[in-house]
Amino acid sequence: TFLALMHDMFGVAKPASLKIGAGNESTTMKPTLYCLKVAHLNIAPFLEEPFRDQPLDFAPAQEESSRQGLTHEQFVEAFCDRGDYEANVVPCRDASTFDLEIVDTPGYDDSTAHKDEEHAYKVLQAMQELGSVNAIVFIVGKGIHYGGSFQRVFLQYWNTFD
Repeated sequence: TFLALMHDMFGVAKPASLKIGAGNESTTMKPTLYCLKVAHLNIAPFLEEPFRDQPLDFAPAQEESSRQGLTHEQFVEAFCDRGDYEANVVPCRDASTFDLEIVDTPGYDDSTAHKDEEHAYKVLQAMQELGSVNAIVFIVGKGIHYGGSFQRVFLQYWNTFD
């Protein structure tokens, strides 16, 4: 879902090889590299329709007005309460393009014995082939309980890249 969102957000066609999962259903069986040629984006505010099609070139003094008179806490709460939000993005004026490379990897907590170790090995192999990584994004599904299982999986990821 994250990769589909990235393709949609940057207006890049989704490749046929990109499979969208549902819930806990695993669709990524091995690390897969997706290369997107993208431009820097501006994001419009989320709360009021009049702002939807306007690029955000706010000066620091205007930042408070971008939240429609709400305090930071009220803005964040209103944003999180919405179930229908989506980023309204527009390309920055005169923005050059750059290559965004995303490696989609299998998740952990697989019910098949020793699959997590196999996934970790394949992810590390893929990263070694890339040569460098600028960021790691840990995707957490909506409604996930942050209890013992989540903490174990998160620490497993953390320790893989430590």
